[in-house]
Amino acid sequence: MRGYQFGHVETWSQQGATKSGGKVGRARKNGQRAWRAQQVLDEAERVEGSCDHVHRPDRTPQIIPGSCGSFDELRAAHEQATNVRQSFPYTDPKTGVKTTRQRKLRKDAHTLYSSVFSLPITSAEARADPALMKECRAVFDDFIAFEKGRIEAAGGEFALAVIHTDEAQMHIHLFALDRERGSVIDLHPGRAAFEDSRRHLRACGRERSLSKEAGDKLYKEAMREWQDDLYEAVSRHAGLLRFGPRRERLSRAEYRSRMAAREQNAMDERRAAEARKTREAAEGLKRAADGLFELGNEQLAEIAADRAAVNEEKERDEILRRKNASQAEANVARARELDAQERSLRDAREDLIAQKKEIAEKEKIADRRYRSADAVLATADLLGQGESTPDQVPELLKSMPTQANQNVHAKLARMRRAPHAATRLAEMFGAALIRLRTTAQSEAEALVENERRELADGLDAVARVTEFAAQLIARFVPPASRENEHGKLRKLLMNVARVKTRNERRKRDDKDRGGDER
Repeated sequence: MRGYQFGHVETWSQQGATKSGGKVGRARKNGQRAWRAQQVLDEAERVEGSCDHVHRPDRTPQIIPGSCGSFDELRAAHEQATNVRQSFPYTDPKTGVKTTRQRKLRKDAHTLYSSVFSLPITSAEARADPALMKECRAVFDDFIAFEKGRIEAAGGEFALAVIHTDEAQMHIHLFALDRERGSVIDLHPGRAAFEDSRRHLRACGRERSLSKEAGDKLYKEAMREWQDDLYEAVSRHAGLLRFGPRRERLSRAEYRSRMAAREQNAMDERRAAEARKTREAAEGLKRAADGLFELGNEQLAEIAADRAAVNEEKERDEILRRKNASQAEANVARARELDAQERSLRDAREDLIAQKKEIAEKEKIADRRYRSADAVLATADLLGQGESTPDQVPELLKSMPTQANQNVHAKLARMRRAPHAATRLAEMFGAALIRLRTTAQSEAEALVENERRELADGLDAVARVTEFAAQLIARFVPPASRENEHGKLRKLLMNVARVKTRNERRKRDDKDRGGDER
């Protein structure tokens, strides 16, 4: 940003300036318009009919609130300031008694303070370039901070500021009040210096000794000091020069060279300030980390004490757990053996079922062969007796019961009994399998109960760690980032729980595979 500084301060009254003779006029003694405080506020707000000097006024200027959030609030606060009653010393001319009286503030008392700061940037350029508009807003913020600190130190209050982008140059108006004293003379640097000197002389009994030349000198020196302070606080960092080319009678080339150098210096200063802020932020983070570390050590010490007390209570459980560890391992081994036996019995039962089906098929075939053998034996018996001829055998077999050979019947009976014995053996295996299954289920339930207790202890420890981490977050993390930090904490704990569960499952599966191989 190239150019020179422009800043101006003014105060206003309800009545406006007066001409010589005490008459209220539309012009000051110097020829300028005699604005009233209400007219100044209307012009700043862009009220219709009060800003004829603007070609296309923006009816909604950008307001930066202070103690007032709108122009309506500012008008109400200004009305309150004009109704302040002032105390003054009074000496009774008859008795000479000194007292203090009150009177209403004069209408020509200056009750509204305003200052304006303009930049060498046209409004059209700023509206067309968002980055340039952002840079202008940053400079205006520095101006507000400068004026606010000075005004509050003088006993006033920063009311609001308004940025105008509808005139030729980018500029900002700042308004201030003094609702305690009413008058804003002490907020104006030049007039405050003049009034301070006059009060001092009045206290010394030499009020008339302050000449107009001396008062003007005090006023100018105070305003020159205000301009210097404004340059050091705001303009220098924006890359502006303190004076224009006329003041030092510079040529155009010299003036442009000086502006370029000032702009480069401002950029270097901003970079240095950013680096300094970064370094300070890093140091602050380091201090916060150290504080967190110390606090963490204290909390860890408390947790260690609590853990020691808990460990004392858990010693009995630990002893019992150690005593039952071998039993638990035996139960696990027994469960694995039962699982293996169950698988073996299941395979055996499936084999028996398959064999039973095969025996049933063979029995059917044997029945058919048995019946054929009976018929053959009966035929052979009839023919052996010599009482029948082969032609008569079919009729005899139909008319009388068939008598089978006893040896053949015995063999067929043994063949029929074989599948029944296999069935009884399968039933015995099934009963044994059910008993093994019941035993394995009871032992597995006991093992699950032990794992649940261990899981509850682990969850209790996780809850304590979570509570401790939440306390750290609530103490050292800003409120806007707490929810994000809580989310990170929950995500971290979930990841730890997943990894822990996956590792435990992997160990159990590896142990199970090792038992099966044995």
